[in-house]
Amino acid sequence: MFSANDLVFLSAEKDLLDLGESLCQRDIWIISSDVRSAATQDFLSKILSAIQADLDRDALWAALEQDTKLNLNGALNMHRPKLILVFGLTAGQVGLRAEMGVYQSVFFYGCNWIFSDALAALEPDRNKKGLLWSALKSVNLS
Repeated sequence: MFSANDLVFLSAEKDLLDLGESLCQRDIWIISSDVRSAATQDFLSKILSAIQADLDRDALWAALEQDTKLNLNGALNMHRPKLILVFGLTAGQVGLRAEMGVYQSVFFYGCNWIFSDALAALEPDRNKKGLLWSALKSVNLS
């Protein structure tokens, strides 16, 4: 255990706006547990094309490293996206204290949220892709 001379410091939480890359013109935020690669970028581009959105132009994508603690408070206080897509992470892992089902569009904290399996698990599964597509269709991005 710790002695009286030991010091314990909490690790700083990361802010989403510091982790993401993109112009975000259509107010779509993507948070994933998948490592950034050409393959994951291509798959995300296909997902977004289904809702007439472009990954590079319309979305902010943050790929979280293992054990990264995310703080959405600062980002959400500065800006409210229309849609937040979360792949491979739970609500708790992105700093929310709420029950969120997968493949359901939930309006919470002024945003539409959709939680999904990790991109690597989603891509080969036709059924899960259909569930995601149904959830995406229910969101109005205009």
